[in-house]
Amino acid sequence: FVKLAPNIYILSPVASLVRVASSLSFAKTMQHAYQLVGTYRIDGSEIRNRPALTTPDGIRRYVDAASGVRGTKRMRLVKDYLVAGAASPEEANVVILLVAPCRMGGYGLPLPVLNKPIKLTVNGKSEERRPDALWEADRIILEYLGDRYHNRLDRYGPDAARKTHLQEAGYTVIDVTKHQTASKQELDSIVAIIRTRMNFPPLVQS
Repeated sequence: FVKLAPNIYILSPVASLVRVASSLSFAKTMQHAYQLVGTYRIDGSEIRNRPALTTPDGIRRYVDAASGVRGTKRMRLVKDYLVAGAASPEEANVVILLVAPCRMGGYGLPLPVLNKPIKLTVNGKSEERRPDALWEADRIILEYLGDRYHNRLDRYGPDAARKTHLQEAGYTVIDVTKHQTASKQELDSIVAIIRTRMNFPPLVQS
């Protein structure tokens, strides 16, 4: 519980999610969990930047300690596939698709880090970039080009330069759009590239 005032308590965000998880699908539970550990909130039709309400470890500890509580069975299915730091629901949805196990409709990729700053040298100057998703050991970056921010004339130049600078630094940069996330064939192609760069065998989905 979280204390709001003397003698007034409410359920914590994690406890609230656990209580409703049994009535949600695996995908919906993942989406809500990613919002708790992400830096965004959905406020009606608006997406607002907000600090994370908890961490993946915080959710895992709560679920492990809440054995027998309604909803923990569903939460145990999602707790090991959570990554902190998603900055939008679209970004979170892409990551969920990539890391969720194949038996749950995902692609079973290793967990990346999200929006972690990396240092680059651009024109002799040190600059910081925050890739949407980064697999550090393999130097693979995935950038979600959402309509809200990237699909604008004033973004085309900066986005192209950003990609070039990352490639110059030795990163494989993969752009993903709404069109691709809506197509299994397109996602299959993206995952094939990532698995090749990771030296994984081709994915065989049943």
